[in-house]
Order: sequence, then structure tokens, then C-alpha cells
Amino acid sequence: QWLRSGQRSVYRFTHHLFQKYLYDQLDVVERALLHAQYAAALEQQVKGDQAERERISATLAWHYEAGGRPLQAARALYDAGRLAMRVSAFPDALNRYEHALALLADTAPSPERTELELLLQVAQLGPRRSAEGMAGAGLAGMLARISEAGVDQAQGWTKLMALETQVERLVAQGQLEAGLAMAAAMQVEAVQAGDDAFAAVADWQFGFINNLMGRPQAAEHYLARVLTWLTPERQTELRATLGTDIATPALCFSALDLWLLGFPIQAQARSASAVTSAREQEDIFGLATACALGAVVQFFLRDDDTALQSRAELCHRLSVEHGFTMWQLYAEVFLGRQAIMAGEEEAGLKQMRGALAGWQALGMTIGTDSLVLVLVDGCLAAAQRRSQGERVQHDGLLSIALAAIDSVIGQPGIPCGQTYAAELHRLRGELLLARDGLAAGEVAMACFETALALGQEQGALAWELRAEMSRVRLHTRQREQCAAESGESLAHLRALHARFTEGLAFHDLQEAAALIAQGSAPLGQGLETTRGRGVA
Repeated sequence: QWLRSGQRSVYRFTHHLFQKYLYDQLDVVERALLHAQYAAALEQQVKGDQAERERISATLAWHYEAGGRPLQAARALYDAGRLAMRVSAFPDALNRYEHALALLADTAPSPERTELELLLQVAQLGPRRSAEGMAGAGLAGMLARISEAGVDQAQGWTKLMALETQVERLVAQGQLEAGLAMAAAMQVEAVQAGDDAFAAVADWQFGFINNLMGRPQAAEHYLARVLTWLTPERQTELRATLGTDIATPALCFSALDLWLLGFPIQAQARSASAVTSAREQEDIFGLATACALGAVVQFFLRDDDTALQSRAELCHRLSVEHGFTMWQLYAEVFLGRQAIMAGEEEAGLKQMRGALAGWQALGMTIGTDSLVLVLVDGCLAAAQRRSQGERVQHDGLLSIALAAIDSVIGQPGIPCGQTYAAELHRLRGELLLARDGLAAGEVAMACFETALALGQEQGALAWELRAEMSRVRLHTRQREQCAAESGESLAHLRALHARFTEGLAFHDLQEAAALIAQGSAPLGQGLETTRGRGVA
């Protein structure tokens, strides 16, 4: 059969044994020559078409390797790895890069070999971090090896990819200021190299890190710029380069920023668009990411527990099927909470604590605070179902939640970022009140005031609203002792509620409206009104 106007032909046999018989009749030298010639003919056919070259890269690599051309085979395996990255086949990509490096190990030293080795070592960073997380020991070893190989003296994609991975690792370990500095260095390098893709990646990192530092307004500025620049074609190319599509996490963190800034409807829509975008791109890892971070958005919106569970379940299934260890653990925390809400308290709590420990065992500092909030919510839900005769179990659950919070807001500060600092302090006050009653009133009020101050400092209207609601509820319980303060809190709550221009049907805003309308709240309503509906 002649292909492409006689440029190439292929044979088809009535039985594969005929092909095997003819192939086996070739001596070793002749066979190698024919393989090499066939590979060269294939390359000539695709010429400068990179997409077509990647499509036939596995075939090219096999023919070059069989033809005794290890350098060419290694380069084809690099293309085959990029093709695997496009479909989130991270173990396959890693195997191809490792095979290519093994082929190069047996070749004579040369500038071409040195350059290709460094390229392949850097290429391994993408699948390794996507499959195992950004803070894993395997990734640390790879970064050390490429540093020894001289990546600092490299140019273009190789150096930019190494810088981007270093940013990710610093951020994963909670070194946010160092991550910002490294992202700035990457952006300078990208501008000098004329690489718009990595300049956009730097903007994504600026947005991501600012979100973690509790600066939602600044974060949204950078994320909006990234989302404007991205097109479906650029998304596909970045996924092949990085192993992940920055559009998906940019949409998700933008959703979190919008919620914090007081735009719950826009936040919900942006979170949904992250899932839609990943599906349209047929990006499996992106879909797992969108579902994991989308579960966080749904959790804070307190609007749709069914959607939250659906996203957590899909994230978990994709992560198990494709080996996304990081997101599997993340999803298990939410699935544990759902089990508690369904009445399976012991199993759910065990799953949540185990997954959280696993997350931290990966070396992940970021994300710990959000997962602790989910754990606390589960503990509160379980404690609220305890009868008066189960006081020991009730207090035990609250103590577990308090210990989890104290582990991330202890001195010298919150190691995993400031995004959720206000809510962590507020919930600490709620937990103390639930366990110790009004005896803990003074300490709890200090927690609420800290939460309110942090929310105001960050410009996070959502946190301010929750903190003020907690203050109003506590003042109501204290009644005569703080009548003046209660009036001030209620007036401030009314002012905060008036600043929201959308989403008045969401749970937080409905609860705030009810408190304002009542002018006070019944004893104990603070925790009861949010029972089973997300963070108390």
C-alpha cells in the first residue's frame, strides 16, 4: 500500500507468521540497516511537523534503537514522552524518559549527548511531580541531579522548566517568599528568551502564591491575566510541556479568590468552568485537579453537598485509576467527611485523619490548612449528634478538631499560608465554646476578633462576615454582660451584609440576614444553624 503519493509504502501479510519468517531471515547487520533507513525515511516524511513527529515517535524510537542509533532513539523517546504527557499518562512518560537515558548511558560522550541527557532529566520533572506531588523525595533527587548536570548554565526551555519546578517545590513546602522570588527570576528568564508560555506560567505562580499569602485581590489580578492569555491550543501545548494545564488550577484558585472577595455566584461559575475546560481538553489530570479544588469551593459555598460529593468521588476514581497520589489523598479527606455526614462517624474520621497524615507525609505543607478545616467540620458534625450522656465522646471529637487547628496556627505562624488563617482562628473559638461553654467566652471572643482583623487585612469579605456572625452569636449568649458590644457587632454585620452584591441565597448570607432580622439569636444557634452544611 503506497502512502502519500508514493513517498512510503507498507506491507500487509495474510498472516503475521509470514512477516516473522521474512524478518527472521535478515542477518543482524542487514536488519539494523533497514531499521535505520526506515526511521530516516519516516523523519524525512514528517520533516518539521512536530505534532506528526510526536504521533509516530514510539515507532521512530523502536526503529532507531533496533537500527543501532541510540541518540536518535533517545530523542524520539523524548517526543514519545511528551505525547504521553498530553494524555496524563505520567508513568508511561517517565518510563520513556528513563529508557532514553539508559540508551544514552552506553553512547560515547559528545555535546549532543550531554544536551539531550539534560533535556531528558528536566523532562522527568513534569510526570514525577504530577503523579507523586510537588514535595516528594523523588522530585528532590531529580532536581539535585539536574543541578549537578549544569542546568543553571542551560538556556531556553530546559532552564525554564527547572526554574518552574523549583518554584512549585518551594511553594509546596510553604516557602512562599522564596517561591515568589524564584517565580520572578523565571519570568525574567522567560522574557529574555521570548517564551510567552513560561511568562504566563510565572503569572500563574504569582497568582497562586498571592492566594496562599492571603492576598485575593492581587491573586485575582494575575490569574485573570493568565486566563485571558490562554487559548485551547496554548493549553494543550503547556500540558505537554509541564505535565499539567495551568488553566484548570487558575480557574479554581480564581474561584476561591472570588468567593473570598464576596462574589459567590461568580466563584461557583468559575469552578464549574474548570471542570468543563478539563473535559473539553480531554485532560484527565486536569479533571482530577478541577474536582479536587472544586470540592473546596463547594465546601466553602455550603450550597450543594451532592455536587461536593460528586466531585470528590470523581477525583478519587481518576486518581486511583491513573496514579495521582496527591489528589487521591485530597479526595479521601472529603469522602471521609461525607461518610461522617451519612452517620458513619468512626470510619469517616479514620479515613480523614489517615488521608491528612498521608498528605503531610508527601512533604506537602500547602493544602494542609484547607484539609484541616474539612476535618474540623466532620468532627463538629459528629459531636453535634452526641447525646448528653455521651459527653466524653463529644468532648473527644472537639479535642481532635482543636489539636488539628493548633497544629497549623501554632507559633511562629501558619506554615501553609494565610488564605484560611481567619477561618482557622474563628473555628478555634467555636470549638472552645462547644466544649467549654461560656467559660471559654473570653478566649473565644479573642479568636473571633483575630479572625475579623485578618479578614479585614486580606480584604476577604467572606471571612469578615463569618467572623462577625460568630461575634454576634457569642454576644447574644452573653446577653446582659455585653449589650453595647452586641449592638455594635450587629451593626457591623448589617454593613458587611450590605456590601454583597450577589449570592444572597447562599447559606452564609441567609444566616447573616436571619441574625440581622432577629436582632439576636437563640442560645446555641451558632453551631446548630450550620449543622451538616459545611464549616460551622
